[in-house]
Amino acid sequence: TPAGVFARTGQRLLALAAGIWHNWTTDAAVKHSLIAYDH
Repeated sequence: TPAGVFARTGQRLLALAAGIWHNWTTDAAVKHSLIAYDH
């Protein structure tokens, strides 16, 4: 059904966004700690 396809697509987009956000925040935290350690 269109609703099922929409729900599945929405879940995939949310998972993708969450993964990107997690990677970005982890990367930012690592850079921040590296900069703090360097100075």
